[in-house]
Amino acid sequence: MDIYGIALLPMVELLREAEPDLLQPWYADDGSGYGKLVRQRNVYKRLEQIGPDFGYFPAGAKCWLTVPKRREEEVKQYLADNGLPWQVTQGKRYVGGFIGSEDALSEWIEPKVEDWTFAIERLANAAVRYPPDGIHRLNALTPMRMA
Repeated sequence: MDIYGIALLPMVELLREAEPDLLQPWYADDGSGYGKLVRQRNVYKRLEQIGPDFGYFPAGAKCWLTVPKRREEEVKQYLADNGLPWQVTQGKRYVGGFIGSEDALSEWIEPKVEDWTFAIERLANAAVRYPPDGIHRLNALTPMRMA
C-alpha cells in the first residue's frame, strides 16, 4: 500500500492544482476534501478523468459528505442534479477519529465507551487477584481499545 500511495502523489498534485482552495488531505489512496461543494464536485470530476491513468478508479458510492442537518436536503438535491452518487451524513469515522456534529459524535462514541468501560471493569476485577497480570493486560489492551 505504501508504494501505491507514493505512486498516486502526481495524481494528487494535479487535483490540488485543479482546485487549490479546496483542502485535500490524502492518506495512501483515501482522499478527502474540505471546502465548497462545487469545488469538491470539480475535483471529483477531474479525478474521474485522470484517476484511471494512475490505476485509481474512484467509486462515487463510497464517497461521503458530512454536512449539517439544516443543509442535508439542499446538498442531496445538488448531488442528484449533478449526477453524483455520494452519500450524505451528519458524522462519519475519519482516519481513526470522527468528523461531524456533536449528536453524531455521541452516537458514534457511545458504544466505544460502553465497550471500554466493560473491559476496564473486568480487568479491574481480575487485577484484584493477579495485579501484575492486570497491569500487563491493560498495557496490551489500551492502544487496541482506543482505536
